[in-house]
Amino acid sequence: MLKKIYSTNTEDCPRRAVAEETATCDPIFLLQIRRWIYLPDAPGFEWPDGWMLDDDGELLDENGNAVTNQMCEDHGCARHYWETVAVFATREQARRMGNSREYDWGEGEGWRTYAVSCHGQLAELLVRHWRPEDG
Repeated sequence: MLKKIYSTNTEDCPRRAVAEETATCDPIFLLQIRRWIYLPDAPGFEWPDGWMLDDDGELLDENGNAVTNQMCEDHGCARHYWETVAVFATREQARRMGNSREYDWGEGEGWRTYAVSCHGQLAELLVRHWRPEDG
């Protein structure tokens, strides 16, 4: 059986603590932002009763309140997905970036950090160049 040389599974790996904290082998952390897809062009689509566009092109509900992305999703008018915008060695690095750039992600739209197991050359580079002070 071949042993991975640059894996957090090895006892001497400097990123072992990161892996143990996350309970994921060879983790990397994705900074993701929420994006929306609107579905009114789908065949047979109809806006919910009472929804309308005002003179400025803003979508309003039956009470004249602005319709949010979440309301559109709840009514089947939109779906969201997560777009990865950056990759980090630690969750803390990803969160710092997310917090420092919230204005870029759209108010109330959201961002998240997401840990995934990473194998291959990227994992090898992270282990070789890991500096614990990068936090």
